[in-house]
Amino acid sequence: MKKIALLIISISTSLVILAQTGKVYDNLSLKSKLLNMDRKYAIYLPPDYETSQRTYPVLYLLHGGGDDQTGWVQFGEV
Repeated sequence: MKKIALLIISISTSLVILAQTGKVYDNLSLKSKLLNMDRKYAIYLPPDYETSQRTYPVLYLLHGGGDDQTGWVQFGEV
C-alpha cells in the first residue's frame, strides 16, 4: 500500500512540474449566439505544443457557480 501511495505522489508531483512549464491564456472570449453575449474561457497548452508534431487530447473543465474561467488555473492547479 505504501508503494502505491509513493507512486501516486511521484506521478502527481511530476505532472505538476510539467504543467507549470506550459502556457495559459485565461482572458479569451467567444461570442455565444445562444446566450447573445461574450463568454470568457481559458486555454492551457503543454510546453511543447507549438513545436510538437503529436496530437493532444482535449479536456473541458467547467467551473462551478460563483467562479470564472481562471478558477481551474488558480485554484484547481491544472
